[in-house]
Amino acid sequence: YLVDVEGLDPSWAATIACSGLTAYSAAKKVLPRPADEPVVVIGVGGVGLTAVATLHALGHRAIVAVGGVGAEPRRRA
Repeated sequence: YLVDVEGLDPSWAATIACSGLTAYSAAKKVLPRPADEPVVVIGVGGVGLTAVATLHALGHRAIVAVGGVGAEPRRRA
């Protein structure tokens, strides 16, 4: 994909090139579905939140985001 980044902050443009493209590709794989049919996004980090925003921007309205609420915290070695 080639996108003109004129007028964008370079750090934001770099983010879009990585997580944005990943989220967009995933969203395009599940669409087209009816806007009211639930789509579940597992993980609400950078890519997951970008996927939620991308689905919304593409017209989807039934987006379920699932994070790690209630999960055991990971221990660092």
